[in-house]
Amino acid sequence: MKNSFVSTSFLFIVFVVMSIVVQSCTSGEEWCCDEEILLPPDTVRVPPVIIEEPVIPVDYKVTIQIGAFRDETLANAFYSKAQNVLSMRVDKTLDRNDGLFKITVGVFDKIDAANNYLRTVINAGYSDAFVRDLK
Repeated sequence: MKNSFVSTSFLFIVFVVMSIVVQSCTSGEEWCCDEEILLPPDTVRVPPVIIEEPVIPVDYKVTIQIGAFRDETLANAFYSKAQNVLSMRVDKTLDRNDGLFKITVGVFDKIDAANNYLRTVINAGYSDAFVRDLK
């Protein structure tokens, strides 16, 4: 009895599923079976968008820092030597934020000019030199 119930249930389920499949796409419904499926292309080419932003002149100056010292005597010795070695103006200033005496060379309006002179400074023996903004 149990076997016959399982067989009947199975046949009923198969019948229902087949009815749904056959009913879901009949010849009277064109949208189901005849619809063309459009796939997106692999690559979409989008023309570049060029945004021109106005150039705003900025009064921005940079310098080259060649040293920083806590001890003023060491800073003075380094400063004097740099004045003799380098052709540009050398400055020594006390940074009140960190308490260091900073030795800098030159004042530049353009970063390219500062980077060009930075090579000269490094070749003169100041290998730790770097360009920074002038505060």
